[in-house]
Parts: sequence; structure tokens; C-alpha cells
Amino acid sequence: MKVYRFLLSPVVLSLALTGWTAWWASTPVRAADNWNTLSVPIDGTVAGSPESVRFFGQATVESKISPDPDFNRPTLVLTIDLSRVRGVGSFTRARYVITGPEQLNRSVSVSHFLEFSFPFTKSGGDLSTARAGTASFALTVDPTTGAVSSATASVR
Repeated sequence: MKVYRFLLSPVVLSLALTGWTAWWASTPVRAADNWNTLSVPIDGTVAGSPESVRFFGQATVESKISPDPDFNRPTLVLTIDLSRVRGVGSFTRARYVITGPEQLNRSVSVSHFLEFSFPFTKSGGDLSTARAGTASFALTVDPTTGAVSSATASVR
């Protein structure tokens, strides 16, 4: 009984917690919080009703390598933000906006072709009237750092 009381004493618990915190902060996973950022010009038209919408602007691609300590298979984590991409209606010249980033996980490789759907609405419009477009990205990635060194993008 006295042994259990000793192990649960505040001093022993605080020393154990301090040791665990020091170990956790020094692990390589903490170093992986460095995101690499690249701005990519993007352009294209989403055809459809009630009008076609031309999108143009800069997409922001953030990337990093996320280590896997259990299976030693790191993952490339990508965040693609289209919020700086603007749309203009072909007939009404109304402005269209895209909200929210897209987060993707891929195996680490030198090149990636990504395609994903994104919602868009008329500026100030109701989300119930949202339409969908497709963004395509061709990326060249440094497999050691996860940095995207070059990219092309389009919308359809």
C-alpha cells in the first residue's frame, strides 16, 4: 500500500509528466509543423445553367510531410485554398465566390495530379443555390521536404 502511495505522490507524478513533456516536444513530429506555401495561377470556365462562370486568380497550395512513426510511411499533406479565386458570370457579369480550403493526403511522390470538386455561389447568395466546379492541379513535389516546387492549375 505504501508503494502505491509513493507512486501516486504529487512529486513523482509531476516528475513523470515533466519527463514525458520533454520527450514529446523533442520528437521529430514537432518539426513537421512547417508548412511550405506556393501561389498558383488558376483559370477556367465552369459551364452550366443558369450561366457559365469564368474563374481566375491565385490558388494557395500549402504542403508538408507528416511522418508516420508506426509504419514509417510518411504522408504528403496538402491544403489547397481557392478563396482568392474569383468568378464572373458570362451573361450577368455577376461575381461568384469559392469558400473554404480543400485538404488532401497523398503518399509521398515526386509528382501528383489532383482533381477535386468545389462549391461556388453568387457573391452574397444563398448556399442552397451552390453549384459545383472541378479544379485540377499538376504538382511537382520535393519528396524530402514536401515543398511544391512547381504547379499548374485549371478549372472546369
